[in-house]
Amino acid sequence: MSLDQIRDMANQGQAWPLVEGTGKQYGLWVITGVDETSSTLFRDGAAAKIEFSLTLEHVDDERTDLIGDLTRYGAAGRGLRMREQPQYRRPGYRITLAGEDITPRINGRLIDLRITSQRGQEADQLDLTLTDHDGKLALPATGDRRPATGDRRPATG
Repeated sequence: MSLDQIRDMANQGQAWPLVEGTGKQYGLWVITGVDETSSTLFRDGAAAKIEFSLTLEHVDDERTDLIGDLTRYGAAGRGLRMREQPQYRRPGYRITLAGEDITPRINGRLIDLRITSQRGQEADQLDLTLTDHDGKLALPATGDRRPATGDRRPATG
Protein backbone atom coordinates (compact mmCIF):
# COMPACT_ATOMS: atom_id res chain seq x y z
CA MET A 1 0.00 0.00 0.00
CA SER A 2 1.38 3.40 -0.90
CA LEU A 3 1.60 6.46 1.33
CA ASP A 4 -0.72 8.28 -1.11
CA GLN A 5 -3.35 5.56 -0.58
CA ILE A 6 -2.98 5.86 3.20
CA ARG A 7 -3.45 9.64 2.96
CA ASP A 8 -6.57 9.07 0.85
CA MET A 9 -7.90 6.62 3.46
CA ALA A 10 -7.30 9.23 6.18
CA ASN A 11 -9.10 11.92 4.18
CA GLN A 12 -12.21 9.71 3.91
CA GLY A 13 -12.58 9.57 7.70
CA GLN A 14 -13.82 5.99 7.54
CA ALA A 15 -12.79 2.98 9.62
CA TRP A 16 -10.30 0.42 8.33
CA PRO A 17 -9.38 -3.01 9.64
CA LEU A 18 -5.88 -3.16 11.13
CA VAL A 19 -4.36 -6.50 10.12
CA GLU A 20 -0.88 -7.78 10.99
CA GLY A 21 1.18 -9.49 8.29
CA THR A 22 0.41 -12.83 9.93
CA GLY A 23 -3.33 -12.20 9.51
CA LYS A 24 -3.99 -11.30 13.15
CA GLN A 25 -6.71 -8.65 13.28
CA TYR A 26 -6.71 -5.69 15.68
CA GLY A 27 -10.16 -4.31 14.99
CA LEU A 28 -11.39 -1.17 13.22
CA TRP A 29 -9.43 2.08 13.24
CA VAL A 30 -9.84 5.54 11.76
CA ILE A 31 -6.68 7.23 10.48
CA THR A 32 -6.78 10.68 12.10
CA GLY A 33 -3.31 11.86 11.09
CA VAL A 34 -0.42 11.13 8.72
CA ASP A 35 2.94 12.80 9.35
CA GLU A 36 5.92 12.27 7.07
CA THR A 37 9.53 13.35 6.78
CA SER A 38 11.61 12.95 3.62
CA SER A 39 15.36 12.65 3.92
CA THR A 40 18.40 11.14 2.23
CA LEU A 41 17.63 12.77 -1.08
CA PHE A 42 18.66 11.78 -4.59
CA ARG A 43 20.52 14.35 -6.66
CA ASP A 44 17.26 15.42 -8.35
CA GLY A 45 15.65 16.11 -4.96
CA ALA A 46 13.46 12.98 -4.85
CA ALA A 47 13.35 11.33 -1.43
CA ALA A 48 15.31 8.11 -1.04
CA LYS A 49 14.02 7.70 2.52
CA ILE A 50 10.56 8.60 3.79
CA GLU A 51 9.63 8.13 7.42
CA PHE A 52 6.01 8.43 8.46
CA SER A 53 3.78 7.96 11.46
CA LEU A 54 0.05 7.42 11.69
CA THR A 55 -2.34 8.59 14.37
CA LEU A 56 -5.16 6.09 14.81
CA GLU A 57 -8.42 6.10 16.73
CA HIS A 58 -10.09 2.79 17.60
CA VAL A 59 -13.80 2.48 16.85
CA ASP A 60 -16.31 -0.13 18.00
CA ASP A 61 -15.67 -3.27 15.96
CA GLU A 62 -19.43 -3.73 15.56
CA ARG A 63 -19.71 -0.44 13.60
CA THR A 64 -19.40 -2.10 10.19
CA ASP A 65 -21.31 0.87 8.73
CA LEU A 66 -18.10 2.93 9.18
CA ILE A 67 -15.85 0.60 7.15
CA GLY A 68 -14.32 2.15 4.03
CA ASP A 69 -14.31 0.47 0.61
CA LEU A 70 -11.26 -1.83 0.69
CA THR A 71 -11.73 -2.89 -2.94
CA ARG A 72 -10.72 0.65 -3.91
CA TYR A 73 -7.18 -0.23 -2.78
CA GLY A 74 -7.01 -3.75 -4.20
CA ALA A 75 -7.89 -5.38 -0.88
CA ALA A 76 -10.41 -8.12 -0.29
CA GLY A 77 -11.29 -10.73 2.26
CA ARG A 78 -9.59 -10.89 5.66
CA GLY A 79 -6.36 -9.07 4.77
CA LEU A 80 -5.00 -6.57 2.29
CA ARG A 81 -3.94 -8.10 -0.99
CA MET A 82 -1.89 -5.76 -3.08
CA ARG A 83 -2.28 -5.09 -6.76
CA GLU A 84 0.75 -4.80 -8.98
CA GLN A 85 3.43 -2.96 -7.03
CA PRO A 86 4.59 0.36 -8.49
CA GLN A 87 8.25 0.66 -9.36
CA TYR A 88 10.10 3.00 -7.02
CA ARG A 89 13.55 4.40 -7.56
CA ARG A 90 16.22 2.66 -5.52
CA PRO A 91 19.55 4.19 -4.66
CA GLY A 92 22.50 2.53 -6.33
CA TYR A 93 25.64 1.62 -4.41
CA ARG A 94 28.73 -0.58 -4.48
CA ILE A 95 30.66 -1.74 -1.42
CA THR A 96 34.17 -3.17 -1.58
CA LEU A 97 35.94 -4.74 1.38
CA ALA A 98 39.69 -5.34 1.16
CA GLY A 99 39.41 -4.93 -2.62
CA GLU A 100 36.53 -7.42 -3.05
CA ASP A 101 33.12 -6.21 -4.28
CA ILE A 102 30.72 -7.51 -1.62
CA THR A 103 27.63 -5.72 -2.96
CA PRO A 104 25.94 -8.93 -4.22
CA ARG A 105 26.44 -10.54 -0.80
CA ILE A 106 24.69 -7.73 1.08
CA ASN A 107 21.89 -6.96 -1.38
CA GLY A 108 18.64 -7.77 0.39
CA ARG A 109 20.30 -7.21 3.78
CA LEU A 110 21.08 -3.49 3.58
CA ILE A 111 18.94 -1.39 5.91
CA ASP A 112 21.04 1.78 6.01
CA LEU A 113 24.23 3.05 4.39
CA ARG A 114 25.90 6.27 5.54
CA ILE A 115 29.10 7.84 4.26
CA THR A 116 30.55 10.61 6.41
CA SER A 117 33.13 12.69 4.61
CA GLN A 118 35.94 13.96 6.83
CA ARG A 119 38.01 17.08 6.26
CA GLY A 120 41.52 17.02 4.94
CA GLN A 121 43.50 13.80 5.22
CA GLU A 122 41.24 12.14 7.78
CA ALA A 123 39.66 8.87 6.66
CA ASP A 124 35.99 9.03 5.71
CA GLN A 125 33.57 6.88 7.67
CA LEU A 126 31.32 4.20 6.18
CA ASP A 127 28.50 2.89 8.39
CA LEU A 128 26.40 -0.07 7.26
CA THR A 129 23.33 -1.45 8.98
CA LEU A 130 22.48 -4.96 7.77
CA THR A 131 19.70 -7.36 8.69
CA ASP A 132 20.50 -10.88 9.88
CA HIS A 133 16.88 -12.01 9.54
CA ASP A 134 17.89 -15.56 8.60
CA GLY A 135 20.90 -15.94 10.91
CA LYS A 136 23.27 -16.43 7.97
CA LEU A 137 25.19 -13.15 8.12
CA ALA A 138 28.90 -13.79 8.72
CA LEU A 139 30.16 -11.13 11.10
CA PRO A 140 33.79 -9.99 11.24
CA ALA A 141 35.76 -10.53 14.42
CA THR A 142 35.66 -7.73 16.99
CA GLY A 143 38.37 -5.19 16.18
CA ASP A 144 38.79 -6.47 12.60
CA ARG A 145 39.88 -3.49 10.50
CA ARG A 146 40.00 -3.82 6.75
CA PRO A 147 39.77 -1.07 4.18
CA ALA A 148 36.23 -0.61 2.93
CA THR A 149 34.93 1.75 0.27
CA GLY A 150 31.49 2.74 -0.81
CA ASP A 151 30.29 4.73 -3.76
CA ARG A 152 26.98 5.94 -4.97
CA ARG A 153 25.68 4.88 -8.33
CA PRO A 154 22.79 6.30 -10.32
CA ALA A 155 19.36 5.39 -8.96
CA THR A 156 17.64 2.44 -10.58
CA GLY A 157 14.00 1.65 -11.13
